[in-house]
Amino acid sequence: MLAICNARKCGTGIPINLEGDPTNGKFELVLIKALNAKLVVQAGLSALNEVFQNGENLAVFLTNFAKVRFDVARTLQLNGEFIGKFPELQIKILPRAVKLIMTARNPYLPV
Repeated sequence: MLAICNARKCGTGIPINLEGDPTNGKFELVLIKALNAKLVVQAGLSALNEVFQNGENLAVFLTNFAKVRFDVARTLQLNGEFIGKFPELQIKILPRAVKLIMTARNPYLPV
């Protein structure tokens, strides 16, 4: 599975990208190498405590542009909603396109 991220967690609260920083003008491609029952359970538990996240099963690539080609058209979901099937994707970030509301404790605030 390939996830395109610019934050740490999915809407479910499951951390998928511990390197994500929504303020750096970049995004991460997170390649999930394998899915099995054990990894799905660990992912669910990681919503409660990030110690359960299995980073060994992930490859993370930081960039501001990517072109991804699939061997066959693949299903794309956006926030869990089916968008369609695509043979390739071109992805780029639009820095500062979304205003974020943060507390003073947010680790991504500029110094």
